[in-house]
Amino acid sequence: MKRLLFSIGFLCMLSSCSQNDDELDLMPQAEVTFPSFGGLSFELEALFEYRFREGNAAGDFVNLTVNEAIPSQFTFIHQQEGFVGLYRPQEVYLRNVEAGTTQSYRDFVGFGDEERRETVVNDDIYIALLFRYTNTLEELRLRLINTQNNVQTEVNLGAVQGVGRLYMMDEFIIVSLHDTNSNATVLYQIDRSTAAIVQSWSFENTNVVSAVAFAPDEEFYFYDGEGAYYRHAFNSQELIEKKATSFLPNARFYYRVVDNQLVSYYNYIQPSFLPRGPELFDLTSDTAIQVDIAPIYSEFLAQNLGFTNITATDFAYDRDNERWISGYLAQDNDGNSKSGVFLISASGQLLAQMDLERPLRYIVLLN
Repeated sequence: MKRLLFSIGFLCMLSSCSQNDDELDLMPQAEVTFPSFGGLSFELEALFEYRFREGNAAGDFVNLTVNEAIPSQFTFIHQQEGFVGLYRPQEVYLRNVEAGTTQSYRDFVGFGDEERRETVVNDDIYIALLFRYTNTLEELRLRLINTQNNVQTEVNLGAVQGVGRLYMMDEFIIVSLHDTNSNATVLYQIDRSTAAIVQSWSFENTNVVSAVAFAPDEEFYFYDGEGAYYRHAFNSQELIEKKATSFLPNARFYYRVVDNQLVSYYNYIQPSFLPRGPELFDLTSDTAIQVDIAPIYSEFLAQNLGFTNITATDFAYDRDNERWISGYLAQDNDGNSKSGVFLISASGQLLAQMDLERPLRYIVLLN
């Protein structure tokens, strides 16, 4: 089975906590090894990419600023699975972390007086942008850019008084338009190479936090934000299933359903050591399997005296082995730091630890 990942980029401020009278063993277990993974590290002077292959003793950092002339500072970053879009005012760098390739696009026009931009997504070739011209703000438009041949296509989606969101799914762009006046949501399936509208679906009595999750067999789940999902097939109006659910997705995230499970996160009850932790949500049983990673992070502080805070930089799920990779960055009051990744079981047990010279802000599993 191909490894699939869901990666959530965030910075969580943590502090120490008690683990009853037991201490966690932060020494790596010899019989447990990390799967192949990569990631990006953003430093002031350069952008670095890390690659580790299962079975090796260590991985390597590559300086992408030196090797591929990718800058180190960006105005916006978009991530979807292994694709990372690095946006600057007049240029975009589309990095495929798994393949180790970059597509640069130098004709990208930044924000100006003539248009108001609302959201943007990308893979390693295409950029999709929702925007409005300032002289016709009631009309929402979609711009598709093929960065390999610089072909740009615009689609007028009509008068939309509400929130628009974008998703990339294989050869299609999915546009979600929520009308705040009627509380209705319309989804458009658009061919990304021709910009043609292939199919559309309408949903009544939805919430602004509605979201889409993509499934195998060319299906998708539309979460209405009101406690239900609608399961549809692409290229068809057929409703396969409507079901009540307790899952509340983040509309800005990219979800993929595998084995009837969603990889997501949950919010810790505050005050807590960190705001979020990793979660698997089972659609069949409508239950969440949450992993408490806070004890591992607080124990790291306890065993590394002098470091006063620690952050969880990102986490990714190794579905094949039911394990989480979770990045960390610890700092002291003098600016010294330690960084690396933890390998954590589905039950929250620390399996292995790897120190790295730089923190990984995005983590991607590699095939």
